[in-house]
Amino acid sequence: MKLDGMKVQSEIVRRRLTITDFAKKAGLPTSTLYRVINGDGRSNTRTAGKIAAALQMNPTEISYSYSAQIKEENL
Repeated sequence: MKLDGMKVQSEIVRRRLTITDFAKKAGLPTSTLYRVINGDGRSNTRTAGKIAAALQMNPTEISYSYSAQIKEENL
């Protein structure tokens, strides 16, 4: 699953969390979050689920295809 790194980062910032604090909340290494934010590769469903749960969102809301679809609809 390809996550939208910009969306994830903006949600973390909106919640006024650091990457380190968010990583702890999500139960993930900070290196994993940096990979997601920088768009390096795909995330497995477990990682996507942990990030989404920590953001209190559905994984599809932070996936690249969902974000691209919303952007296109707003054009």
